[in-house]
Amino acid sequence: MTNLKKFFVPAVALLLALTVGNGVAQAQAPRCQIVVDSADIRAEGMTELLPDIELRCRTGNYRAETGYRVTVQVSGGANITNTIHSTDEAVANDITLIMWEALNGGVPDRFETEDAYTMGIDDDSQTANAKVMNENTVQFRFDRLAGGGSNPMNFRISGIRVNASSATSSSLNVTVTHSSIDFDIPSPTVPAANVKTGLKSSISTAIEGVTCAASRGIGDNNLRDNMDDANLARIKVEESLANAFQMNDRLMLTFSDVPEGVRVYLRPGDKGGDGVAGNDGNGAEGAANDLEGTDTLHLQLVPDATSTSGRASASEDYEFAEVSISGGSGTAYYRVTGMDAVEKENKIIPVFFRRAAGADTGTAMVSVSYAPTSTVGVASLAAVPVPRFSRTVNPMTVLTLQECSTTLLFPFVTNQSNHDTGIAISNTSKDAFGTDETEGTCMIHYFGDAAGEGNMIPDDDRSSMVGAGEQLIFSLSAGNPAMGISAAEGFQGYLMARCGFRFAHGLAFITNNFGIGTPSLAHGYLALVVDVDFDDRSLTDDREALSH
Repeated sequence: MTNLKKFFVPAVALLLALTVGNGVAQAQAPRCQIVVDSADIRAEGMTELLPDIELRCRTGNYRAETGYRVTVQVSGGANITNTIHSTDEAVANDITLIMWEALNGGVPDRFETEDAYTMGIDDDSQTANAKVMNENTVQFRFDRLAGGGSNPMNFRISGIRVNASSATSSSLNVTVTHSSIDFDIPSPTVPAANVKTGLKSSISTAIEGVTCAASRGIGDNNLRDNMDDANLARIKVEESLANAFQMNDRLMLTFSDVPEGVRVYLRPGDKGGDGVAGNDGNGAEGAANDLEGTDTLHLQLVPDATSTSGRASASEDYEFAEVSISGGSGTAYYRVTGMDAVEKENKIIPVFFRRAAGADTGTAMVSVSYAPTSTVGVASLAAVPVPRFSRTVNPMTVLTLQECSTTLLFPFVTNQSNHDTGIAISNTSKDAFGTDETEGTCMIHYFGDAAGEGNMIPDDDRSSMVGAGEQLIFSLSAGNPAMGISAAEGFQGYLMARCGFRFAHGLAFITNNFGIGTPSLAHGYLALVVDVDFDDRSLTDDREALSH
């Protein structure tokens, strides 16, 4: 029994020693947890800010070592896009790591940052800047990690920007590693951001019109008083995710293929730049300048993609500001001056189109994207703007102008077998309903054959001007030389009349016994109004004729 006691007591002591020893070893290797409040970032952004990354380490002892490193890698195909300050060191001073003791909030006297990576920041602040190692990795470097101390340690890494537009995954992860063997990070990779489309745009009202007459335009320097709602389009911009519109963001409206003779105007929105819709800069609100939509979202028309104030207008008297259009293209910018970071918001941007008489036909497009746009999607030495965005091309039809014309089909006409046909075309744009009165010529096209010696299918004829409320009248046998129409003797077939005005209507009247006696047979019918596409040459020729 005595021998057993002699053996048992030392064994228990050894077991306790081993247990305590293991406890000490575990204390010397503090376990660390990576904490990130994963956030949504905009898929259009090239400098989207990742949320802060915290490394929270429990109590333990840290051994002294040199060349201490903390590395952060972003996965998911989104390149790091911070600005760097030298090609040799590639230091990004806007990516920082801050260290503190978790119990007392004090600065631990255990680290000395390498001077090359502090960008002038004193070592005592325990703040280091990152070296950009490659397209998706940054590293923080320290000369020395001092030993001693037992308080829990926290690290916060801030300021990493990424090119979300290049992401190959909708979820971005970060991986944090230490060079010290004293730090144990069981789960070094955690989700950091979800890549989602931020901006959605649509046309809530498009314009379809004709080029017959000039639209109502500026009068007394005030478009509002003369604004024809038929020429007012509406572009809707909205957030696909909350906080997709951030303070001082720019929205770029790009107009393309605007027909010649068409001018484009926009409302200034938040004129004062103070988040008050319609503010005129003197504290007075003007409802006419407000943009429709969510009350908390305010936009201000600005001269360019980087302006923080100012209006894109030649005169403060204008309720609308004109967009400069050159070669059918033009760009306008709105700045976000007020927003709600929690709720999804939207705004309706009115666009007023003023057309001149005889403006070109065509379809105007508009696309909406964030601004400024860039092609620099990696960390760069270049002086590129932050934020910046990839170009989103989503052209939408905002205006369609059709030619001011009417095409009439007379299915059967004849000047054969002692028959003759009379034609009457009326310009009915003059009416009792306030319709815009227009005038134009009529081109007569003949399709058929000609009987009788010397008779031929006549060439196309263009009439003289037919005014609103007037008629073009002619017969096949005699034409109407006074209005530019030649005779079509012996012709039989059909004809088409293309008139350079809207609301043309036609009547054909066929009789027999022409030239030999009293008609015993007569028949009349109304011409068919048809929709015909003509080539560009025909359209140009007719417009030139309309201008004379």
